[in-house]
Amino acid sequence: MKDDIQAIDTNVIVRYITRDNEALYKRAVRLLSSAFLYFEVDDIAISETIYVLERTHYALSRQEIVRYLLDFLEIPSVVCRNRDVVRDAFSLYLAHPALSFNDCYLAVKTALLFEEPLWTFDKKLAKQSGTAKLVPAA
Repeated sequence: MKDDIQAIDTNVIVRYITRDNEALYKRAVRLLSSAFLYFEVDDIAISETIYVLERTHYALSRQEIVRYLLDFLEIPSVVCRNRDVVRDAFSLYLAHPALSFNDCYLAVKTALLFEEPLWTFDKKLAKQSGTAKLVPAA
């Protein structure tokens, strides 16, 4: 029975997804396969992973990133406390290429948790998210 929870960072997630370093990939697999541990994946680690996979030499597409992260989040030992927010943010992120994942996440989280708009000066976000509103000029 799993009776402990610990945190993992972006590097573990990236090594697991990309398998670009076989030794580190195997260590990540071994860690995530532990019979008695859960591993918390913080929303910040998800955001940072997306940035690394999309904007560095990996240059993965949004579709690839979302697919890999959804698969990663299905690992039995992986815990994501805001799983519903993350999944909805993934949908918005895929539907609106002009928006960053962070903008999508903030818009979705604000709408789900507070049932209020996310106030912004970002016209793209206000137009495309469906949940963000521009701060009035006067």
